[in-house]
Amino acid sequence: MLCDFCSNIDLDQLATPEGYKHHSSCADLIQAAQDGCESCQLISQSQWIDVGGDLGKGYDLGSLDTQITERTVHQTPGRYNRMRVGQEIRFEGHQARLNEANISKLSGFISPESPYLWCFLTVAANSSAYYVQFYAFSCAIFRHQVLTISIDDRSSDYIRLRPLEQRLGKNWVRTVAEWLTECISGHEACSHQSSDKIFPPTRVIDVGPSDGSEIPFLCTCRDGIQEWVTLSHCWGQSPPLKTTVSSLPDHQRGLPLDKLPRLFHDAVLITRDLGYRYLWIDSLCIVQDSREDWIRESAYMGNIYKHSVFTISADNCRDSRDNILENHSPIQMNYVKQRCCSSKLLFRSEIYAFSRCEWEQNYKSNHSVLGSRAWALQEQEGLQIAKEKDPLHDRYCGPLRLWYLLVMQFCARRITFEEDSLSAVSGLAKEVNRQIGKEYLAGIWAHDIHNGLLWSVGAQASYPSTYVAPSWSWASIKKGRLVHPACMPMTEKSYLGQPVIIKPAAKILETHVTYAGGDNFGPVVSGKLRINAPFKMTNSFAKNEIRLPWVEDTVPLSGEELEPFLYKLQPSTITCWLDARLEGDYAVLYPHLGARGAAFVHIASLASSHVLIPGLNNYSRQRVIAMLQHQNWALILEPVVGDTGEWKRIGVARIADELSDGWESRDFAII
Repeated sequence: MLCDFCSNIDLDQLATPEGYKHHSSCADLIQAAQDGCESCQLISQSQWIDVGGDLGKGYDLGSLDTQITERTVHQTPGRYNRMRVGQEIRFEGHQARLNEANISKLSGFISPESPYLWCFLTVAANSSAYYVQFYAFSCAIFRHQVLTISIDDRSSDYIRLRPLEQRLGKNWVRTVAEWLTECISGHEACSHQSSDKIFPPTRVIDVGPSDGSEIPFLCTCRDGIQEWVTLSHCWGQSPPLKTTVSSLPDHQRGLPLDKLPRLFHDAVLITRDLGYRYLWIDSLCIVQDSREDWIRESAYMGNIYKHSVFTISADNCRDSRDNILENHSPIQMNYVKQRCCSSKLLFRSEIYAFSRCEWEQNYKSNHSVLGSRAWALQEQEGLQIAKEKDPLHDRYCGPLRLWYLLVMQFCARRITFEEDSLSAVSGLAKEVNRQIGKEYLAGIWAHDIHNGLLWSVGAQASYPSTYVAPSWSWASIKKGRLVHPACMPMTEKSYLGQPVIIKPAAKILETHVTYAGGDNFGPVVSGKLRINAPFKMTNSFAKNEIRLPWVEDTVPLSGEELEPFLYKLQPSTITCWLDARLEGDYAVLYPHLGARGAAFVHIASLASSHVLIPGLNNYSRQRVIAMLQHQNWALILEPVVGDTGEWKRIGVARIADELSDGWESRDFAII
């Protein structure tokens, strides 16, 4: 059963400034839920208590407008996937009070005076057992199950998630072929690559004709090879079949299907069935025990995925022993049917709504293998940085901001060989460079260097056992930890819509990076950064002035990542984020830094360019000005053992305004 509002949702109104007007109050919505409206039941059960409060403790109290509005957030028709349902006037009133409180006390989250509705739903064009995503330049066929999609429902013109169902046998071939045709001919981002000059990989697997009359074999690419398929997979605990110097001649003679691991076997069949002749698999197409071959091929790997016709993404395969084409149990979701219409296209249809939290939990728990693999990031992102959607927040962003977000994702993933870190993001870095044309320095962009040097580790990490990058680069940290890749990871430096200025304190005198090969975006042998900057030795401060960040220092803000610049800084203190784990409690920090001869080296400060204007609503400006107090950022450096005059980074620090004056300047060579 559905109420009148849930049975007539106008898809066109969802993306308008006014949104779709739902029930006029929480009381009406809850009454409809009690009367049997399944959609209103889902909405009330999906309440975001951390923002709107507990509706069980009362609602619709006070004089603020109680109208409930449903809308998409930063989504255009054709891209709908998340709906927000809430009492927006009440939310804005609560945020205003929250802003005032944060300014006066920096006291963090304050519960609303009276609870109000605020929730998010995931929507699909029909009942969905599984979510399939396309990547620009590199469409993906996921491992979890072979699925088909219905394209007849008109609501799919608006909603990104499509109706899926499991199919047996080879019914998937026609559907995926239709996807590819639509992708290549109808998607500008996928079709425009044909204007680029395409250089094929050095080697590919010739899978033979679709009838299987020829044995696959490894062949050297010719200039005439312009179309190939790629496989994105996890090597896992069981190493896949590999090409080595000794096995290369055998693989060139033949790769019989019955000798291939199950995943590679299925990848060959998929390539054949979709009418393509050539397949690229990293473990087979790169000579794994030839360092020269690996460095040369890994430098081009980003373009191999970028220019492939499509990528088979073995998303849930633990290693090459798992398969793609067998039947698998679908993910079950508890959905609620809603009826919808289009006032512009004049049709009526149905959509299905899910609890956003349930959707995310199911999606994450069933997509855990490639999602945790560092190498897969550039394979999956498809390398279209310009005008690409921000993968974490559904809004447009520039290439540099997207770079910082992707680095954050990359650092949180695992990588088998730490020395491969820069190679694994080289394709992404090259695409950013193509868009912005700026110098790249082992993970840091030279034109944003004051910002990029101030990366921090969310949870104290460790250093890899082998050299990966200079200490001033985030790549020098062992992967698998949350890393904030810059002080302000944004292209347009702003916070809450207000501009933020990064004021350099350090002068960059010289940068030098020595690369392992000819690729200026690949692995490095060494790197040195020479700066002149204000500094103070750590032991020149009192013990109670130097501290680590405490949980109590956090300022919880709805929808914000907990960046270090959002911490409350206690007056007359310096808060330190160390790169490597500190053994012992907080009391050992001061002697620990002193024993290492550490220095605070001032790199930059953050400031607002806005002033308060009498008569205007200055909530956001006041909040930004308050948050930008004590935003003086320094590297924590220690001298390199031996009389070399060189230093290395061991962390970052944020310094209170009253402790940042009167510092002397000197030159530092940081390696």
